[in-house]
Amino acid sequence: MDNGVKIGLLGGTFDPIHLGHMYLAKQAKNILGLEKVLFIPAGDPWMKNDKILSAPKHRLKMTHLALQNNRDFHVDDLEITRKGTSYTIDTIIELKDRFDPGTDFYLIMGEDAVNQINFWKDPNKIMTMVKLVVMRRFQEKSLALEIDKNIEFIWIKNSEMFREISSSKIRKKIKERKSVRKFVHRDVERYIRDKELYRNLDKKDD
Repeated sequence: MDNGVKIGLLGGTFDPIHLGHMYLAKQAKNILGLEKVLFIPAGDPWMKNDKILSAPKHRLKMTHLALQNNRDFHVDDLEITRKGTSYTIDTIIELKDRFDPGTDFYLIMGEDAVNQINFWKDPNKIMTMVKLVVMRRFQEKSLALEIDKNIEFIWIKNSEMFREISSSKIRKKIKERKSVRKFVHRDVERYIRDKELYRNLDKKDD
């Protein structure tokens, strides 16, 4: 019998955080019986170092705004406050030290992310320390299943409404002066408008 506390981990640049992220966390929590889900905005993500990201303060603030009325979702800024490049394995190790030894961690991600896991730092170690929860985006079999036949993936069915939503598409819509009201929390939309984020995708929003 599994009597350990179950904690979900959902990391990302959250540039911006959108309703698809929220749906993914909600599905994982309900299906797996998680006590809570930690949203962890990336500080300096190594896999995105060739892309222009908004300043961490903006991404962190938007995450707080999106989750402010949800008692099951919490923001953890450890990757932003930690100096240097953000690696998932370092975050997991830090959280393992912080929580009780009996805590079970569930790393929540989209299928596009898990297909890149072979390129992560210490991927095999990650898969021994957490359970992998994957939201299926595509219909075809995931390439990630070829990583290790002994690794179990917990698959979650996606919603048609959120299947095509992505932060990059939201940024593009904002640049084109199109509404993103259907895709982000109203306070996030207001923050983006007030700070004039994503007006120029070739320039970092400081």
